[in-house]
Amino acid sequence: MALLPKNEPRAVEPDKNIKMFLYGEPYSGKTTFASKFPKPVILSSDGNYKLLTTPAITLKSTTEWLAALEELEQGKDDFETIIIDVVDQFFDVYREEFLQAKGKEHETDLNMKGWEMVRKPFKNLIYRFANIPNKNIIFIGHSKDKTLKDRFGLETNVTTYVLPDDLARYINGLVTMTLHTAVEKTTETDDNGFKVFVPKHMLYLNAIDESIKGGARILFSKDKINLDYDEFMEVLKESITNPITSKPVDKAKVTEKKPLKPLKAPAKASEGIAKPKEGASVW
Repeated sequence: MALLPKNEPRAVEPDKNIKMFLYGEPYSGKTTFASKFPKPVILSSDGNYKLLTTPAITLKSTTEWLAALEELEQGKDDFETIIIDVVDQFFDVYREEFLQAKGKEHETDLNMKGWEMVRKPFKNLIYRFANIPNKNIIFIGHSKDKTLKDRFGLETNVTTYVLPDDLARYINGLVTMTLHTAVEKTTETDDNGFKVFVPKHMLYLNAIDESIKGGARILFSKDKINLDYDEFMEVLKESITNPITSKPVDKAKVTEKKPLKPLKAPAKASEGIAKPKEGASVW
């Protein structure tokens, strides 16, 4: 029996369930948005669900997280959406317990593979959560602003994950979309004619530029929308039904790059070049 498929186009099979990494700053509406998905349950690390009617439980140890995972894997519940809130705090609890069990304070106190020893079992837990069958899976994480500096000293402000980069990338590989929530300040005119600042909760769908981490396995028809479940599902359905492969560039947002000035060559080939000591390593 042949194992390989026929050399012909296959029909697109949209995912029946959503797997999402939703990250943003505190109070940007992450948990509230996630709770709008069908029949949700919140597995919480911080207990910040008191103002929601969504079924929820606070898990304070790795043992409790594992017990909840095993119960969900049995498939005897009637939940349709599993919300892991907050995944970076879940990792902090796991990491601290792991190191305490080994009698260590830091990964470097273990051995040369200390980082891998800590993170590999945690990745296995995340993999199991992401692959609970027939469920929407939403990992919620915090965001932070970070300033990056390139080799020329140019600084770029980016919004990225609080979760360590390698773990965030691992989750990115397990989900179908990584979306960012943010609170933007808009101005409105009140009844007295005065302009007032009004916070507006937004959901970034496409990675508009390198300043915000994110993306999806499809290209959304809109880059960002209001943080609203119904609006999100409408855009998602539209993007799957009428897929697009690229979007026109907004020239107003593109900054023209000035050509770099050619470097002035030294007078002598050896001038300005530090010669390594004999037998010294270049690294």
